[in-house]
Amino acid sequence: MPRRVSNKERARCSTRSSPHLRPWTLRVCVEGGGDVQAQATTRLRDAVTTIDPKAAAEEAQAYKHFVVTVAEAVANAHREGGFAGIGGKPVSDSEQAALDAIRSTLGLAG
Repeated sequence: MPRRVSNKERARCSTRSSPHLRPWTLRVCVEGGGDVQAQATTRLRDAVTTIDPKAAAEEAQAYKHFVVTVAEAVANAHREGGFAGIGGKPVSDSEQAALDAIRSTLGLAG
């Protein structure tokens, strides 16, 4: 039986904290009906806001490219469609939209 999510826990989904997603908080957001994409975008934007003024320009760019590389690796981890591993798309339309949103949030061209 799933655990009941309190209003206080749901409120954590929209509060600002450190720029990362805690797995427990993410699970609460999903189970509580929160918008995971908005939460992830907010946290990513917070991370960039923290890094840009403190890091050298090259380091900030390296971080942004690292985030995109990880997101691309996740998106490419499983082919969509096809049969028995033949055919299909390496990245689904929704995954591509998420990658585009990540690049846009980071200020990187596609």
